[in-house]
Amino acid sequence: MSEQTLRRGALKTPNQLLCAYCGYAAMFTLFLGWVALAGFVPPPDPSDSPSEVADFFADNRTGIRIGLMICMLGCALFLPWWAVIAVQVKRIEGRFSPLAYTQIAAGACFVLEFLFPLTFWANAAFRPEASAESIQRLNDLAWIPFLGLVSTAVVQTFAIAIAVFQDTRARPIFPRWFAYYSVWSALIYTPAGLIIFFKNGPFAWNGFVSFWIVFAVFSTWCIVMTFLLVRAIKHQAEDLSDVPDDSVVAAELASLRAEVDRLAARDAVAS
Repeated sequence: MSEQTLRRGALKTPNQLLCAYCGYAAMFTLFLGWVALAGFVPPPDPSDSPSEVADFFADNRTGIRIGLMICMLGCALFLPWWAVIAVQVKRIEGRFSPLAYTQIAAGACFVLEFLFPLTFWANAAFRPEASAESIQRLNDLAWIPFLGLVSTAVVQTFAIAIAVFQDTRARPIFPRWFAYYSVWSALIYTPAGLIIFFKNGPFAWNGFVSFWIVFAVFSTWCIVMTFLLVRAIKHQAEDLSDVPDDSVVAAELASLRAEVDRLAARDAVAS
């Protein structure tokens, strides 16, 4: 491998690495804003009365507002993160890459599915004079899509897993075990869709299955994905199939031109 090839490959990595590290930054801001400041973990009980829900927002109104503002900023960091995942998935699929486009479309939906619940919670904290019933309704309107909209996350994770399974190169972009891990994660997310049926128990939005397990699995998957993504980007600079050497391409073109000239000259003599 020539020094020129490595240099050209390295030029491709800074923006990708920046986007990849956005995964860590997004998770940090969400933990800081949503967990530490807003205090949404552990979640309020879905069976709480309207007055109890209103008290939850009244007791920490400033913390909730600041925390949600941080979350809204951090949530946007998922956009470049999903984009660079799509870039690496496209390396697996090649020019025609429906899985990469499926993944990035689902990632865009994922960001909206986070942003809108955050704004509903912000609305609940915005007017302390609002009725308890209105605050409870906004709280419901936030929690149900925040956890209950699992279809896009499942499709996205399966798209990544299928691409990883199809990677046949000697040094795959993502390890094969990550595909199995992603399928398992997608299946774990599915029970969260049941929160619309339960106000108590493991399948309620504060339950062990629908919240705690999903929360832990999603957080871990994002961290593992970011680690593997950074490694894949660094390996890309060393992959000659993705970063062709200029000298090799030039030599092949020169050989083709010489062959064309030879055939043209032969035809000219024959005629």
